[in-house]
Amino acid sequence: MTAPPSELRTAFVEAYPEYVASALHDLGIEIDVIIADAIVEGEAVLNALLESLERLPPVEQRHSPLELFREALRPIDHALDVEGLRPSVREIASLASWDRFGLAPGSSQVLGQRAHAAHLRWGVAKAAAVAPMVMRPRAAIITDDDTFEQLSSGVEAAGYAVGGGGGQSFAIALVDTAMPRAGETISREAALGTFVVAFGDEVDDLSTPGLKALGASTVVRTHDLLTNPSAYIPEIA
Repeated sequence: MTAPPSELRTAFVEAYPEYVASALHDLGIEIDVIIADAIVEGEAVLNALLESLERLPPVEQRHSPLELFREALRPIDHALDVEGLRPSVREIASLASWDRFGLAPGSSQVLGQRAHAAHLRWGVAKAAAVAPMVMRPRAAIITDDDTFEQLSSGVEAAGYAVGGGGGQSFAIALVDTAMPRAGETISREAALGTFVVAFGDEVDDLSTPGLKALGASTVVRTHDLLTNPSAYIPEIA
């Protein structure tokens, strides 16, 4: 069953034809059959783009609704090209390389009060969802793909954000002793002040002292770590 459209999608889609008509009027362009068809097409494109956006969790939304609104104006630009219309010097400034007539809005305010209010609410919700990801200490997990997937949820539940860019420091590093240069990784991270959890299938009483000598704060067998990660990963208060 298809979910009903959000208030944001409804407001933006309803604003689309009125905004386009107003923008074209300001440019002195009359709406004929070709342009009218382009408006219908653009409205459908916008609806589909926003529907895809609202299916994503806020932290995975890479484009804003206003960016998608601008993208949905491509059919209008194409229709004007088909009509043989060319922009004047006044119309050259635009927010996109394809937007020859400067149709793309710079703010949701020009889309009307309902659309603007919905856009602001989207921004607040997105900021609230992303802020914890930005503020949380970061954790590195050095292991194979399967174990990485299994550990990620436990690490995130403890309050960490997993991964990061090159050169970024970590609050905690989980290092699989079976990975290449695991010893070097443990030593390097420990020297940086990282809390290091060394784990492996072959970890035992004989190997534990050596791993701790390298700088590991905790040494644990892989099975035990996966079974009860909270026992070995310090939680963020």
